[in-house]
Formats: sequence, structure tokens, C-alpha cells
Amino acid sequence: MNNPSAVDRILGEIREMIAREKLGVGDPLPTEVEIARIFGTSRNTVREAISTLKAYGIVETRKRVGPVLVDNRHSAISALFAFSQNISPEAFNDIQGFRRIVECGICDAVLEKRSEQDIQSLETLNAEMEEAEGVAEAAEKDYLFHLQIVNIVGNSTTCDVYRFLEPVIRRLLESGKSQRTSRVDIGVEHQGIIDAIRERDKFAYQYRMSRHLKSGLKFIS
Repeated sequence: MNNPSAVDRILGEIREMIAREKLGVGDPLPTEVEIARIFGTSRNTVREAISTLKAYGIVETRKRVGPVLVDNRHSAISALFAFSQNISPEAFNDIQGFRRIVECGICDAVLEKRSEQDIQSLETLNAEMEEAEGVAEAAEKDYLFHLQIVNIVGNSTTCDVYRFLEPVIRRLLESGKSQRTSRVDIGVEHQGIIDAIRERDKFAYQYRMSRHLKSGLKFIS
């Protein structure tokens, strides 16, 4: 097994090489064999260092090219958080509390800016969520339903934050979709939110959205 300090040393050398040669996203790195030769180390050490960079979303390996610089750090961090996050009642309340701040906070803008096309998109996603064959697909459609509401506002920062948390939110959504009947219940709640958006009813939107985001707690043991 490689000494961790050897891997750390190579990681430092690679960072310095990237800065020295002013490499950016899309630029290829030397192959593992070349890096091992340049820095006088074993290929196993280099492979471990490259694996670390891939885990952090800084490098990806492409066919016939080798390691290439990318910027998937946000995806890597959020996926890691989703993997390690236990869906306990406390975690549920934290995540859904954040979603309430976002999705109830944008109420006025959603009701003002919504179009008939937005409403049709929400109804389509809701139907697809109810009819989904698997839990993962149902969770994806549920997430996209809520993302569509956020997208109505047209605030790129809010949308980016919501997309950043996609793995976390989808994992939470999967907890309540193991049974077909639960999807129908969620679909009814979604339809209530759609009706409030269509009617531009602020009180109904905030009440139904807040109640909907709390309702999944019954699926968390």
C-alpha cells in the first residue's frame, strides 16, 4: 500500500504543474506513465493521486486522451454529501426547512410570472411522477416538479443552489416513494399547489407548499 505522504506529494506537484503551465478546464494532463516519470514516482502512486482529483471533481479520464481538467467540484461535493447524509427526522427537517425558505419565499414572483406553459409543464411532471415505474424515476420527476416552480422566477442563483442540492433532495424524496399509493397522495398535494399557482392564490400556495414539504416526515423512521 502506498505511503499517503507520497500521494500528497504528487498531488502538490500536479497542482504546481497546473499553475505553472496555466492549464484550465478542458486541458489534458500528462498520462499516468508520464507523470510518474516526470516526478520520479511509481505509477500506482500517480493513479491514486488522479483518483483523488477525480473524487474532488477536478479531473476526469477520457478515452484516448487520459486525465483532463474539469470543474465538477459542486457535483462531487453534493453527491458526497448525499451519500453520507442520514435521512433522520432531524436531517429531514433541516433539508425541508431550507426548501420551505426557498419555495415559499418565491411565492409572489411565481404567481406573478407563471405562464400557462409553466402550469402545463407542472401538470405533465406530476402525472409522470404518479405513473413512474420505479422509486428513482418517481423521485426524479418530483424533484423536477419543484425545480420547475423555482425556474418560473428566473433567478439564476436560486436555480443554481437548488440544482446543487439535487442529490440530497432526490435521496430524501426516494424515502416516500416505495409504495404506489404514496405517489398518488403526493400527486394530489402537487395538484393543489398547481391550482394555487393557476389561481394566483398566495395564501393557498404558501399553505399547500408548506404542508406538502412537511408531509414526508411520516415516511422517515
